[in-house]
Amino acid sequence: MNSRDVRGQVGIEVKYTIKKVKSTSLELNGFIEEGHDPSYFELKVPINSFKSSDQTFDSHLQQACESDLYAFAFGRGRVEKRMLKQETFTLPVKVEFHGIEKEYIFNFSEQGKKASFKLQLDDHGIKRPSLFGIKINNEVMIQFNLSGL
Repeated sequence: MNSRDVRGQVGIEVKYTIKKVKSTSLELNGFIEEGHDPSYFELKVPINSFKSSDQTFDSHLQQACESDLYAFAFGRGRVEKRMLKQETFTLPVKVEFHGIEKEYIFNFSEQGKKASFKLQLDDHGIKRPSLFGIKINNEVMIQFNLSGL
């Protein structure tokens, strides 16, 4: 069985009632095991690697995610080789975040080079941070730029 590195970046977009905050990590890494069809892949990103233009938000995010206890978020799934030749496709991916695993449907584009899904914070036991007493939305958009998948 052959394994290939997958690298990339992950962006999150969090919405408050009065503003949006975008945060990005350039430290996404993982692998895809080739030799079987479908191929197994795994991605991980350190929670503390997310940075935005708002350092207070970054600190709140790390606290809410308890990054000292749950240092990484993971995505695991299987993809058929034929799908990676398609412009767009969807896949179920198991996401482990804050120690809780849940399956989401990822939307892939550009032959697997980009992906996105909407994570539900409550489903992962996250106490949502607030700004002036207003909690962030439960639904968080996650977007990936990948190389190697």
